[in-house]
Amino acid sequence: MIFKKSGTLVNKKFLPVYIFSAVVIFWLACLPVFYADLVSQYFFIPFLGVVAATVANVTPTAAGIVYFPVMTRIHMDPSQVVLYTLMIQSFGMSLGSIKWFIFDRKLFLKNVLVVSLIGGSIGIALAIFFFPVRDPQRIKTIFDYFSYVIVVLVLIRVLLQRDRGIVDFKLDVFSFAVLFAFSVFGGMVSGWIGFGVDIIFYFILTIFYRINAAAAIVTSIVLMAGVSIVGTIFNSFLFTLPVNIWFSALPGVAAGGLFVATFLAVKAKWWKVLLFFFYFFLVQIFLGYVYEREQLAAYLLSLLKINVIIAYLVIMDVIVFNVTYKK
Repeated sequence: MIFKKSGTLVNKKFLPVYIFSAVVIFWLACLPVFYADLVSQYFFIPFLGVVAATVANVTPTAAGIVYFPVMTRIHMDPSQVVLYTLMIQSFGMSLGSIKWFIFDRKLFLKNVLVVSLIGGSIGIALAIFFFPVRDPQRIKTIFDYFSYVIVVLVLIRVLLQRDRGIVDFKLDVFSFAVLFAFSVFGGMVSGWIGFGVDIIFYFILTIFYRINAAAAIVTSIVLMAGVSIVGTIFNSFLFTLPVNIWFSALPGVAAGGLFVATFLAVKAKWWKVLLFFFYFFLVQIFLGYVYEREQLAAYLLSLLKINVIIAYLVIMDVIVFNVTYKK
C-alpha cells in the first residue's frame, strides 16, 4: 500500500458541505450588487464553472483549458479571459486543494511545492510585468500550440506508465534546479494564457522522476492554485479585474471543485464520465443557442477539438489516478 487513509477523513467529511454552504450564503448576500450583470451577460458562467472546476481539480490541467476556447468563441477578449481564468482558479483550485487535503493529505508533495511555487511566481511576474502578450491572436496561438503539447505530454505519460511510482521525493541540488527552471517557464506560460505550470510540473515529476501520478496530479492542482493567486494579485496592479464574471461563477465552481472532481476521480465508472460530458455538451448547446443561434452547427464544430482534448484528459487522468492511487 502506498497511501494510508487519514483518520481525519471521517471527522472532516462534512467540511466540503460547510464550505459550499458558506460560498452560497456569501453569493446570495452579494447577489443584489451583481444581479443585473449576472442576468444580462453572465448567466451561463455558473454552469460552465462546474465543468471548468471539475477538469481543473481532476487533471493536471487548469480551468483555462475549458474557459479559454469557449469564452473566446462567444466573443470575449482573450486577454480578459486570461485575467478571469487566473482569478477564478485562485478560488476554485484552492477549494479543490482543500477537498483533496481532506481526502488524503499524503497526496501533497510539500517539499517540491515550495520550490515550484517560488519558481512559478517568478515566472508569472516576468510574463505580466516584463514580457506581456497583449495581442489577441498571439494569445490564441500560444493556447493552440500549448494544447497540442498537453495532448502529447499526457500520451507520453500513459505510454511510459510502468508502476505506481514513489511518493517520498527528496530534493538535491540538480532536481531543485530542474524543478525551479521549469516552474519559471510554466509560470510565464500561465501569465500568457492562464495556465501551464501545472501540466509542465506534472510531466517533469512523473516522467523524469517517476513520482506517483496521483500525488503529482494533486500537487499540481495546489501549485496552479498558488500561482493563480499570485498572478491575480500582480494583474490587479495593472488591470481592472473582471469581478462581476468571477462572482457569477462562484456556486458552480464551488460545486465542481468540492464535489464533482473527486466524484469522477476516486471511483472511476464509465457512467460518471459520460454524465459529466453530457452536461458539458448541454452547456455548449445552450451557449451556442444564445450567442450563435444562426450558426449553431458551426459553433459546435469549432469546439469539437477542445471537447476531444478535454475528454482525453479527463478519461486518461481518471484512469491514471485510479491505477496509481492506493489507500
